[in-house]
Amino acid sequence: MVLGFLLSSFLAKRVEKLAVIIVAVLLISLAFILFGPSEVLPFPEESVWLRTLELRLFLVVFLCVAYVNFVARLIPYMIEGAMEALACEDEAERKATLTRVTSLLSGLSGAAKGIGMVLAPVISAELYDRYGLS
Repeated sequence: MVLGFLLSSFLAKRVEKLAVIIVAVLLISLAFILFGPSEVLPFPEESVWLRTLELRLFLVVFLCVAYVNFVARLIPYMIEGAMEALACEDEAERKATLTRVTSLLSGLSGAAKGIGMVLAPVISAELYDRYGLS
């Protein structure tokens, strides 16, 4: 995680937020594809390196770094977009709007994570039972 935060702070001033978000999502997707070979996405039996502990540990670190960059850029990007869309006439209204937008986005983000944590085990169990996805 520390490596992800260091990379995120390095990229903050040098790379566009949306580019970091898109690349992070692609890297997270790649890590999950490599992490869980299944009956739906079978890998050849001779590719034993896909099942090694070293690769799994590398993928966990890789996933953490990509996820931190995704999360660290997503909410600021959404706040900027909301502030551009909402017209504010003076500085006091702008501060009030920023506070409201920040609170709403943080709350929605937390709620989405909570819902995902509740539903993920149920969906995962069903996918494992039906398709062998792990």
